[in-house]
Amino acid sequence: MAAITRHFDKLDALVNNAGISSSAAQDFYSTEAWHRITAVNAIGVFFGIKCAIPATVANGGGSIVNLSSIAGIIGSEHVHMAYNASKAAVRLMTKSVAVLHAKDKIRANSVHPGIVQPMRTSGRTALSTQAGSANSFRSAPFG
Repeated sequence: MAAITRHFDKLDALVNNAGISSSAAQDFYSTEAWHRITAVNAIGVFFGIKCAIPATVANGGGSIVNLSSIAGIIGSEHVHMAYNASKAAVRLMTKSVAVLHAKDKIRANSVHPGIVQPMRTSGRTALSTQAGSANSFRSAPFG
């Protein structure tokens, strides 16, 4: 943050937009996958917030936007449960930051995109085929 505030004089906003899904995981109960997914999706967001708060407070306020997922609100059939848990953690961290730092004029919001077509490298749940697409969208809570 010191380099950012030296270069730009202040920090107005933080966007935490990193995440991995593990949709290609063969074992949805893998402890290794749990640690890897939560490290990126939840702990990474925590560290982004932790580093940004002092500079944003010093600036007199600002905005934090955290990318979560619909999977942070509902369960998902085709991803490791760590994805759901980590995206739910992002949602609740955002709410915590909003409450803790409203007095500092820091706004915090999370965005929860729905099902999107994954990259072809996503593995067995990739929507590159009609069958894969139908399978992924079947679990979506439409209606």
